[in-house]
Amino acid sequence: MTTIIDGKALAKELEEDLKAKFSSLGRQVRICEFNTTESDDSISYGKARQGLARRLGITIDRVSVRSGSSQAEVEAQLARACSSGYDSIFVSMPVADGLNSSRLQAMLPANQDMDGLSPINLGNLMLRDDSVFPATAKSIAYIVDRQDLPKGTEVCIINRSVIIGRPLAMALLNRDYSVTVCHSRTDRLPEKARRARVIVSATGKAGFLTNDYVTGDSIVIDASVNSVDGKLVGDSSPSLYGFVDRITPVPGGVGPVTNVMSFYNVYNGIRRSMA
Repeated sequence: MTTIIDGKALAKELEEDLKAKFSSLGRQVRICEFNTTESDDSISYGKARQGLARRLGITIDRVSVRSGSSQAEVEAQLARACSSGYDSIFVSMPVADGLNSSRLQAMLPANQDMDGLSPINLGNLMLRDDSVFPATAKSIAYIVDRQDLPKGTEVCIINRSVIIGRPLAMALLNRDYSVTVCHSRTDRLPEKARRARVIVSATGKAGFLTNDYVTGDSIVIDASVNSVDGKLVGDSSPSLYGFVDRITPVPGGVGPVTNVMSFYNVYNGIRRSMA
């Protein structure tokens, strides 16, 4: 029988821990939400962060740039936000057409980098400092840790993005897992996935992960969110339920933990700036 890994329950535990951590700071924490567009994705994600921030007692200020602003104009406005005393800043994704998101992320001071995507924080992860790094990768690493697996356990990551696959691979290596990173050009991908105890799938293709990629002992971490006939689904084929050992559902798996982990980046950034 497949065990469903309850991301909502994990997120609730983490949220209580965060409330205590932020309360211990003894002051109001302020975050800047920096918007370059009003896309459905950025609005939806922004609402989720706003709700969690309210429960944690954190203030989020919304800064929006004028439509049609050039890269230079947006960078100037972001620079002003960085010097305005905010504890943390996040640049809403996706950015407006024509803007270079990597350049915007690189502008964020390491201790104010809520999304953990600045070159300094990504470099720190390489040096085993995982206090601030991309929240989705951070949430997956946490979920894997909660499975109580022995050191050296094999993990296959089907994703090589800077948001998930690359930082997750480094975070898991730092935790002594054995990691294989796969992608669209990987040869004999099902064979490589079946060899691992843990399979992290983030392809953005509904139903991609079929029984060909797993065994009855597989632990599947589904990090995709796809819309099919108005419903949110992950990469996992329905046939995996009842076949694999454990699985994160979509929705209700990785997503809730990711929302909380971005606020751990805020807290860790504050603590690091106080050191």
